Amino acid sequence: MLRGAGYTPAGHLAETGTTDPLLREWIRSWHPIALDDGQRSALAVCCDAAQMRNVAGPLRGYSVELRRSLVAGSGVDHAAAAGSAAVRALTHLWQGYLIHGRRQLASLGERVVLAPPLAAGYGVADLIVGRSLVEIKTVMEPAGRFGQWLNQLLGYVLLDWFDTFWLDTVAVYLGWQAKLVAIPLADSLSAASRGHPPSLEELRAKFRQEIQPDLDLTAKARLREQSPPPLTPAPPRTPA
Repeated sequence: MLRGAGYTPAGHLAETGTTDPLLREWIRSWHPIALDDGQRSALAVCCDAAQMRNVAGPLRGYSVELRRSLVAGSGVDHAAAAGSAAVRALTHLWQGYLIHGRRQLASLGERVVLAPPLAAGYGVADLIVGRSLVEIKTVMEPAGRFGQWLNQLLGYVLLDWFDTFWLDTVAVYLGWQAKLVAIPLADSLSAASRGHPPSLEELRAKFRQEIQPDLDLTAKARLREQSPPPLTPAPPRTPA
């Protein structure tokens, strides 16, 4: 997958003698600009990687090494997978991105943040490019869903309590159509307000107050998952 994305190994971060490719240093050596057999193979691997959640869930209590070995030994036929309907669909998405989408997204700015966490992980967005929050959607008929997507994006913007990402635009990238639709936050707030539009700071403070109980529940669940309670020792047996 890394090679298909244009990366090549540059050596080991630590000379431990390991042959694990994930423990090597990878650097970007080229940018794919055309669809070829190597790209199709990489897309097939992406489909395989998407199945890892089937291993990660039921085997959560087992070691990372064991879970990875089960994935590696799954016996997936990559050549057959490369011709599957899922990979053909990914091929369409990737080709549209290379021809049209890449240029549109690059016009938003140079900074790229993948899966940015918001409000200490309460929400995780898709992508930030420049100062634009981008949601990626793959649907055949998107026309009737923009209201829902706009609400989702604005919710993410309001979760950026401290204006960490300096957002000024929200956007949706339609993968199937390879089309970027963007709107400045100022225009969105003006269209939603009858009078003088409220400031983002004011909206963020009110939103944070409204969802504080949900934030507390999320933080509580995360802390309990990270720090489970101690095991209670069994009571001593009473002699018969």
